[in-house]
Amino acid sequence: MEHHDSSEIFSQIKRSLPTSFSLVSVQASVPKIEAAYCIGLVSANFLLSDRIMNSSPAIVLGSRSPRRLALLRQVTGDIPIEICPPLDSEEPGFEGLSTDNELEQRLLKIVAMKFNDVTAQVEQRTDLSDPAILVADTIVIAKDKSDHSVVLGQPDPDRWRHQVFDWMSELLSGTTHSVWTGLMVSRAGQTWSHIVRTEVSFVPLNDELIRWYISTGESPGKAGGYAIQGHAQAFVCGISGSLTSVIGLPVLEVVQALQSVNIRIPATIAGNHDGAGNA
Repeated sequence: MEHHDSSEIFSQIKRSLPTSFSLVSVQASVPKIEAAYCIGLVSANFLLSDRIMNSSPAIVLGSRSPRRLALLRQVTGDIPIEICPPLDSEEPGFEGLSTDNELEQRLLKIVAMKFNDVTAQVEQRTDLSDPAILVADTIVIAKDKSDHSVVLGQPDPDRWRHQVFDWMSELLSGTTHSVWTGLMVSRAGQTWSHIVRTEVSFVPLNDELIRWYISTGESPGKAGGYAIQGHAQAFVCGISGSLTSVIGLPVLEVVQALQSVNIRIPATIAGNHDGAGNA
């Protein structure tokens, strides 16, 4: 086997890199690079892979939710993520809407508005090179005593205790409700949009249980006023669909969406989700 010394390998790498790229960390790893080079496992071109060279975020998450960020990181490995929530917090409500089609169209409109807001911000930046933009919105749909659909978003910050008490006692206790997450992912003109639906059943709740839950302080910022990954899991007696969608981001569909816009998900993660059913 032909031997290549460290200086020769280093020179080959340096010639193939942009002049602005620092070789301090690369040079420190030359012995390892040389060993791999000599047995034909890597070349200078391999060192130019986007894992090393790409300093631009591969994914822009249009949300300030720490739960969505945590779920996204679980399925993207070490792909860089940039947080860029919408600047405009105003969005249309669901008042006066009752049919599933009307609710679907309104949810998709809200997601599209978030997407346009985030896209406009990304277009003003010069440090982001063709990232995938991901936005989502989650709503809870319960039925009132007249069997009319009632959409529960995040409770009002100023009156959330009273609001959540009413929601749980009148709409969620002892019933099955729906949780919808609208998801949009786009990159380089390719767009993937979908609504993920999950059914969640609660046990009957008395006033004492509801007051206990409110005392945990979990309700603010949560669609429907509860966190299924937190203390509210004690109320759940059944779930059909995606658990992570109820938390805020359906990971199976996120993997499918990112792959559809040519974001390379780590093989082990993608393999675990290929053909998988909802949680």
